[in-house]
Amino acid sequence: MSPPDPAPPASGSASASPAATGPATGGGFVGTREHVRGRSWPIRLLGWFSSVRSAALVISVIAAVISGATAYEAVYGRDVAAVVIYQSGWFAAIFVVLALNIFGAAAVRYPWRRHQIGFVLVHTGLLLLILGFFLAGNDRLDGALEAYPDKPAAVMALPQDQIIVEDTTRVAVRFQPIAFAGYPSFARFLLSPLWPIPGPGIHRLSRPATLLSGPDLPTVRVVSVCDTAHPEAAWVVGDAPGAAPAVRFALAVRTPMMPAGGDASAHWLSLAGERVLSLGPLMATLSSTTSTRMAEDFLAAEPTEAARGRVSLYWNDQKHVVDVAETLPQTVELAADLALTVSEYLPNPRVVGDRLTQDQESQSDPFITVSVGVGAGAARRWHPMKLSAYYLLPQLASDLPALMYDHPQQRRATVGAQGAFCQLLAGPAADGRLYLRWFTRSKGFGGAAAIDSLWSGDLVGGESTPMRVHADIAWLPRAVPGPEPVRMVPDRKDLAARWIEFEVERGAHRGRAWLARRSRTAVVLDDGSQVLLAYDKATYSLLDHHGFSLVLDRFDEGMDPGGQAAASYASEVRIVPMDAETRARLS
Repeated sequence: MSPPDPAPPASGSASASPAATGPATGGGFVGTREHVRGRSWPIRLLGWFSSVRSAALVISVIAAVISGATAYEAVYGRDVAAVVIYQSGWFAAIFVVLALNIFGAAAVRYPWRRHQIGFVLVHTGLLLLILGFFLAGNDRLDGALEAYPDKPAAVMALPQDQIIVEDTTRVAVRFQPIAFAGYPSFARFLLSPLWPIPGPGIHRLSRPATLLSGPDLPTVRVVSVCDTAHPEAAWVVGDAPGAAPAVRFALAVRTPMMPAGGDASAHWLSLAGERVLSLGPLMATLSSTTSTRMAEDFLAAEPTEAARGRVSLYWNDQKHVVDVAETLPQTVELAADLALTVSEYLPNPRVVGDRLTQDQESQSDPFITVSVGVGAGAARRWHPMKLSAYYLLPQLASDLPALMYDHPQQRRATVGAQGAFCQLLAGPAADGRLYLRWFTRSKGFGGAAAIDSLWSGDLVGGESTPMRVHADIAWLPRAVPGPEPVRMVPDRKDLAARWIEFEVERGAHRGRAWLARRSRTAVVLDDGSQVLLAYDKATYSLLDHHGFSLVLDRFDEGMDPGGQAAASYASEVRIVPMDAETRARLS
């Protein structure tokens, strides 16, 4: 960084100023620190930053950082590395120090001699390169333009996202979601061999990031981010309006054809969504109850001796039991304001159109049709419903009796019969637990469990059996639609969906909602009002901003010599100026 200086003046000649010629050292190279010795402290400080030793240190730091950044990019991808490392303030500060070193090495030698002109030009060129890198990284249009042959294309997809409040103002705000996605810092990444980094998931910001606010605008904040997730909505913990119990049901099957077992197949059940899950021979159903006593009886799973089964009603903290009679219809007065009528019994049902009929050739799968009468005398109202021994069907409204149907078939083992059933019952809100029991046609009753959060166990078979069906269940008492994280290799992250939880505040009222990119939803505030949000990639219109579009006339894909992969691309495009009609529309 420092050129050779001329030999000092001969003995007896007029002494030169240190500021002009530097110290007398007997000829040869004069280091920058020696060059500024005895001068003012700002010059000495600049000389310290501009020394060869400092330059070597800065260059070593840059080499080490870029090596680590390459490893970071291999793990998390180019876009994440750009945001976390290359566009960070500390990375820019390293090059500021390098620029200061380059500038100072030349500046402290001013006024320059003729033989130093090349040295100064080289340092000036290096400074211009650093300035160019800075401007290119912070003041450029960077995006992807999707073009089809013979069709004008003008809208670029930018490496950012945007949120749009779709009201009368239609305000759009661009932001960089990667900065909120919880990716580890560079220092944390370097410590990962000693301190492992958890896998991808939902990152909840310690302080929500405000994207939009104003006197006449709703306030929009980012609360949580899931950068890579399944496109389909799952369920996540939340207390937003509309929150409901949800169950994640993951099933792994091992058979003689798959002795090691296949990957667990995960599905969701929710009282606000899908309640029935069919996975080959297994049927899982979800229902709920407001009766603590019903939840206890469900878990106990006491057998019944009644040939046609037993109906249990739970109403006003009381339990009523009715054995299904041989002769139907059957009406039983249970209390002055409560009655039950059993009108149909189908031990071997078959679906015909939209109804069930008895078919002796069908497998045993007992169903009954009942009506619950609530109220006394003329005020009584009847509420019909169906009950099944193997399936939990939807209950009546929460202010009506809860019913449960048990049948001897649940305990009966039938050799060679196929089919497994899993019943999931969400207990009362005060209890906050999920109740589980399962059956198989070949073995009968399998077991029961109460789940506070997580449960794992075998529904069919076990370690020593030829066939094993293993379930992993996650219970969310209060959940809202949201993302299910998925691990992606860096160069395929675009195939996953990005989800963000937004919080909207208008006045004193708030609401939250998860949005997948390229979707829109109405965020319900706590006063019942709504704010419509649309979340998508940020775009830039060449037509709106610059008055032209591009037309792709030709696109060629060159193959490698073996014809196996694309090796080169060539295209021809035309720039099409804005026509008068479009100009009038925009103006």
